Amino acid sequence: TSPQFNDRLLYCVPKLRLIGQKYSVRARIDVEGMELKHSSSPNLTRTFLVSGKQRSLELQARYDPDGDRM
Repeated sequence: TSPQFNDRLLYCVPKLRLIGQKYSVRARIDVEGMELKHSSSPNLTRTFLVSGKQRSLELQARYDPDGDRM
């Protein structure tokens, strides 16, 4: 059987290498118990918090809901 990845959120970033994998996994958050929250960072716009049982990530959207770019 092949592994299933529908129980985790993977946070990946591009690698700068030309050979091999193009992305690196920086964080894993289990979907069970995961919550999305508005960020309380006053200096950053379009940010949100993804919280899991053991880890939280603050992320910034590239576009706002109205479709304007950064």
